[in-house]
Amino acid sequence: MPEDVPKAEGPEPRDKHGRIRESGLHYLTGEALELQEFEEALEYFREHRDEIISRYEGNYVAILNGEIVDSDQERVRLAERVYKRFGYRHLYMPYAGTDGPPQKRINSPKRIVTR
Repeated sequence: MPEDVPKAEGPEPRDKHGRIRESGLHYLTGEALELQEFEEALEYFREHRDEIISRYEGNYVAILNGEIVDSDQERVRLAERVYKRFGYRHLYMPYAGTDGPPQKRINSPKRIVTR
């Protein structure tokens, strides 16, 4: 920054996540920002997959801001806790296992034919 331009007084401007904004940068807002965070979480899982599986084998993990914030064997319970703690947002919650998540069988309702 040129020396003849005075600096703004007060705290540095921050985005909604508390990160310091730098002048001249465009910041994503709303859903675009959440989708970017989702993609970053997906990339984090890909880069740390083996480590995550060894630590959280058999659980779903919630990834937010480049870290595992919670885990559980039940995806719904995990989602409820994470949404309560961080608010409703796009969230990547993959299963940490080598053979995929457990499959649950749900019987379809029987169709009753009346004549």
